Amino acid sequence: MGPPAPGLGEHLDQAAGTHHAAARRAGRQDPAPFPAPAPAAGRLCGSYANRFYGPAQVSLQTGGGGLQVSLGSQRMLLSHWDGEVFSFVPEGDSPGSLSKATFDGNQLTLEYFDDVLTPAGVSAGIGRFSR
Repeated sequence: MGPPAPGLGEHLDQAAGTHHAAARRAGRQDPAPFPAPAPAAGRLCGSYANRFYGPAQVSLQTGGGGLQVSLGSQRMLLSHWDGEVFSFVPEGDSPGSLSKATFDGNQLTLEYFDDVLTPAGVSAGIGRFSR
């Protein structure tokens, strides 16, 4: 006989966590009706380090149309949402998915990459990048 099957409570916890993460990525929240202006692009551009994913490079999009984040071979175009919060479509995710990038001082959090939870149900923080 193998190990015991997970209990119903464990299945419900896993399903709830998956549902909440998918809902966040789906961008079901409407943008702010009067969004705060974005900070100057030059203040956000640069390299942000992460021990798990490696460096994320924030730069101007080709042609100067806005910001983009490059993470390995992935390139995500950022659209201003509100203040220091930007939205992006995760590469390879479900159609219609939307996630957010939040700048806070010298920290960049890419929500899509920050969905790993600890056993206590809080973010493990692996989607946080620092300068």
